[in-house]
Amino acid sequence: MSEFEISIPVPGSKYSEVVIVNKNGDRYSLIAGKAGKGEGQNFKKWCFPQGQDRKPRDKAVPWKIELGCRDDAIEVVKGIAKAFGLMVVQ
Repeated sequence: MSEFEISIPVPGSKYSEVVIVNKNGDRYSLIAGKAGKGEGQNFKKWCFPQGQDRKPRDKAVPWKIELGCRDDAIEVVKGIAKAFGLMVVQ
């Protein structure tokens, strides 16, 4: 189970999409999701990734982007901010 999840609504989304910042142990990730009808209720989007034979695996996993440990995650977020032309303070 994750230590925390913070949901960030995607502005202008017609389908109530959210980005979920997830911390599990010392690992951080971003997960695609959808806001539920209840307050604070969010649902992760799931997928069946391809195996080595290019066929879907049997087990679904959340659509997520691994960011690594906290220090690595901070560097990734800084890189994303720079890609959008935002100034990053050290």
